[in-house]
Amino acid sequence: MRVRLFTVLTAIFLSACQAIATPVPLPTRMQFPTATPIVVTPTVDPLAEPATVVPQVIIVVTATPSPTIELATRTESPPTATITSTQTPTLLPVQATATDNATPFLTIEDSLYADISFSDAFELVSNTPLVVIPTEHVRSIYQRGRTRGLRNDFLLSVGDCNSESGWYLETLLDDNPPESGVDASYYADTNIQSTIEHFSDAFAFKGQSVNSGLNAASVLDPFWASADICAFGDSPLTCDYKLTDSFASLIMFGANDVNVLSTASYERAMRNIIETTLERDVIPIISTFSVRPIEDDSAYAIGVRFNAVLIQLAEEYQIPLVNFFQATRTLADGGILEDNAHLTVSGFNIRNQLTVEVLTQIRTDIMQETRNS
Repeated sequence: MRVRLFTVLTAIFLSACQAIATPVPLPTRMQFPTATPIVVTPTVDPLAEPATVVPQVIIVVTATPSPTIELATRTESPPTATITSTQTPTLLPVQATATDNATPFLTIEDSLYADISFSDAFELVSNTPLVVIPTEHVRSIYQRGRTRGLRNDFLLSVGDCNSESGWYLETLLDDNPPESGVDASYYADTNIQSTIEHFSDAFAFKGQSVNSGLNAASVLDPFWASADICAFGDSPLTCDYKLTDSFASLIMFGANDVNVLSTASYERAMRNIIETTLERDVIPIISTFSVRPIEDDSAYAIGVRFNAVLIQLAEEYQIPLVNFFQATRTLADGGILEDNAHLTVSGFNIRNQLTVEVLTQIRTDIMQETRNS
């Protein structure tokens, strides 16, 4: 695989995303708009036989885009806002449904989206909703996975330091709700607590494919898999898929990648992750990542272009997308610490809330469980 090229870069990217002291909370807050269903332009599978195209229903949480690139500042904080919670469904048994085999993937040797300019990339990321779920296609993936016996209450976290940290998801299992960056009353809603309880085992689990030293390429490199846990030849990601029955994966890479990968290499690596996941009938939920906006810093421009690639890959494969980059633009420094890698407490709190939002929508619209009134 192509990913072996990046093993020699270990010493470089390990320094970008290492364990640090507990981040200092920032007092900034943001508002998550209410989810609104819309119908988007139908898409056509490039491999499928000519047929009638059925429009996909996408559940979105709209965000107000800002065309202006705001550089890091610590002198102002966004105004406090109230977050409206999304209702969560009542747990009901989910029956597996037999579906046709998945369509084989195209063989793509080169990147398709790496040539996007910074301005086009920024416009695309700024105008993409916070949560996008192509309902019909994702439901078909879910049904195939259930036929294979995958659990509907367990999913993987796949990523670097910002996924490995105990601040991501694990803090939702504590009795004290988060306060920085979000309205704590969001988590007082019994429906939100129901979603957290439903996925509590997954929120506390850290497998082989979440590690501070990983990037999008190395997560598929057997060199990084533990010989004590994984079979010979397995990568961290394939090892986790063998050892768990996850129905979905929460995937976010970027903190290390901006330092070691080109845009084309990042696209190829993320494409490999997506296809490796879909081949096992697991739903890949990919997320854009935040980048600290520093003047004359190339990492910011690279990060914006990487995020545009992710959005286009999500559309191509018709998989769920969380636009975390857009959600953090109201935070000072984009919710990133001065090391330009780790999230602040506010950044983690917003990512946690977005994760709960997308999982709530999946339980309702993909698993088709009944929502509480």
